[in-house]
Amino acid sequence: MDYMHLLTEAEATFIENQGLFFERFGLPRIGGRVLALLLLAEAPVTLDEVGATLKVSKASASTNLRHLVTMGVVDVVTPLGDRKTYYQWSPRAWERRYDLVAIIAAAARNTAEQGLAAIGPECVEARSRMEEAIAFADYMAEALVGARQGWLERLAKIRGEKA
Repeated sequence: MDYMHLLTEAEATFIENQGLFFERFGLPRIGGRVLALLLLAEAPVTLDEVGATLKVSKASASTNLRHLVTMGVVDVVTPLGDRKTYYQWSPRAWERRYDLVAIIAAAARNTAEQGLAAIGPECVEARSRMEEAIAFADYMAEALVGARQGWLERLAKIRGEKA
């Protein structure tokens, strides 16, 4: 897709701003730029197209694409008969974000449980903080179930589908 190399000024600005947004939260700027490019892409793109369009090395594009695939926001696709690997924004990306946050909440709960088990009953303040961490993780897990379902219903309306 040769058009990917020719971004409008507005598209280039969006891509750079997304990179800065990622960076502000401790994530790689290039990852944000790759994500933005895939949000803009009308069709799946190759690793070479990502690198050329964003003017980054193939290694950097590859590393960041792998991370985005692991996060569930990017899908890998290979058309039948084509030997190249293509990347596209996942149609389930937003739903998968909820799933990832639920995994993080469960891991945080497990960590807090370990902390609680590690301290004695005399550590009143530390026990209180661990119990709060467990309660917060439980609350987040419960809230995510409703929020995820609400999102899926809204998404179905946006896409003109039945929930």
